[in-house]
Amino acid sequence: MDISATKKQLPSDSKDAPLGPGSTHDQATAAEQLAAAAQSAIAAKAASLGAAFTGAATSSVVPYAMSDADSDFQQSFENCTIYWSPATGAHEIHGDIRVKYLERDWGLGLPVTDESGTPDLVGRYNHFANDGSIYYTPNTGPKVVQGAVRDYWASQGWERSMLGYPVRDCFTPGDGELAGDFQNGVIWIGSVDGAPRGYSDAAVAPITSDQLQNIVWHQFDAQLHKSPRNVGLHPDKSLDGVTDYAWGLDQSVNRGVMMTLNGFHDNGLLPDTDFSAHITVDLAVPNDLSRGPNDDYVLGAKVINRGVQASGIDSSDVASGISSAIDSFANISVATISADAPLLSLKTLSDGSARLFFSPTIAGRLAVLKANSEIADLAAGD
Repeated sequence: MDISATKKQLPSDSKDAPLGPGSTHDQATAAEQLAAAAQSAIAAKAASLGAAFTGAATSSVVPYAMSDADSDFQQSFENCTIYWSPATGAHEIHGDIRVKYLERDWGLGLPVTDESGTPDLVGRYNHFANDGSIYYTPNTGPKVVQGAVRDYWASQGWERSMLGYPVRDCFTPGDGELAGDFQNGVIWIGSVDGAPRGYSDAAVAPITSDQLQNIVWHQFDAQLHKSPRNVGLHPDKSLDGVTDYAWGLDQSVNRGVMMTLNGFHDNGLLPDTDFSAHITVDLAVPNDLSRGPNDDYVLGAKVINRGVQASGIDSSDVASGISSAIDSFANISVATISADAPLLSLKTLSDGSARLFFSPTIAGRLAVLKANSEIADLAAGD
């Protein structure tokens, strides 16, 4: 930082400068000393990290733009940014955590740690001055965890708890509410039935693995029967596995359910051509940008991967036709949730089942009853 810029604030004629504590001269001197301390601390931090880590400097030492405090400073480098204040000391942020931190003003304040590895050796994190953190894994991306959600998650054991890592930034589903979405569950902070604000279990509508497979099977079978190619599905199907979460900056991509559907092409008097469709479906909630304020949530399962094998007469043509039919089948309806239902998350679990999480309010509990009924009907093919 060019400290001479601070000196220009001093009166040009020193005899006109007011003297004594709190004078302009004293304030300028304090600002110079603070700027010098920031420059020295950040330079020392950069030297300890090494040029191979930081890369070349891309700015001088400057006041931190997202802070109202005169004591917060930063310097940007090719590979990281170093922040300093007298209260926090000098700490660096880099990689995807830096991208997330600079995305907008999260109210996190300055970092109080360097980017560090988690105890399970999977993730990375920075803690910040204002009761917040950013956690990252290669499969989830960087996510902001703040306030009472962070406090509760910490009390459960952080990422080593049953909740796992965050898959979405903390959000406010309603007035006085705060929620965090994690790999294996949801943290909801609010007031239920007049109780003091705090943690409550979310209201949950479960979808068993069998129900999910049946929903996919019935809707695929109905779609295939619309084809003029005389094709349909055999009743046998199988769950083949579950993919991990996939990277996302604001929200991770949900786990995918891998399954096999077996079917046939009716060749009349000749033997059927059998096929197996190996598909991966991704359960998703439409984001806010794709919904109007009064639009219902149409929860869908979208095919994100497929492979078809066929055996028998014209097997190559049958496999190609089934692949095209799958590609044209955009979404499988899982449930329709009213626009005012307090939906928090739609989550696929590692056993191939899924959960709909709602705020544990009266509206949320009513939404669970409605979702349970619709899921049961769809699984039965109704």
